[in-house]
Amino acid sequence: MPPYDAPVIQQTKVRPPRPVLAALAVLIVGYVTVVAYGPWTDAVSVTGSLIVTAIGAALIYGVWRGNPLAQGVVVLGMAGNLIVGFFEPAGIGWLRAGNMVAALAIAVLLMVPGSSRTWFAGPSDDSAPDPVSASDQPFDLEALWAETDAGERR
Repeated sequence: MPPYDAPVIQQTKVRPPRPVLAALAVLIVGYVTVVAYGPWTDAVSVTGSLIVTAIGAALIYGVWRGNPLAQGVVVLGMAGNLIVGFFEPAGIGWLRAGNMVAALAIAVLLMVPGSSRTWFAGPSDDSAPDPVSASDQPFDLEALWAETDAGERR
């Protein structure tokens, strides 16, 4: 029996570079902290916390996969976090200062290092080519008949 050639989905990117991993670690800790200390008292706040969790998980997954849209949303969110921190009327306390440093670190790690820029720019020239779908490949009837004839002769 000839080997079955199933279509294989080729991965073009293996894993994120270290700066992206560091930004993801800080981002995950931040989202876990927000959700853990969020209000869990009534249905509206639970729904809001679940929505924040879903959005955070989607953004983290997008950054992990190298999606430039996810990178842009996270960087804009971190810039908004910094702006709100500076203009917050209560002043900057230790917790708020830590939050602002984390936001700045995430934005810088996702935008400045060359490996991060390359990660979000798309597949590199040395990455695996896109697989050709089965419908685009030519169908060889002669080879199919030869296999069928060989199988019937046994």
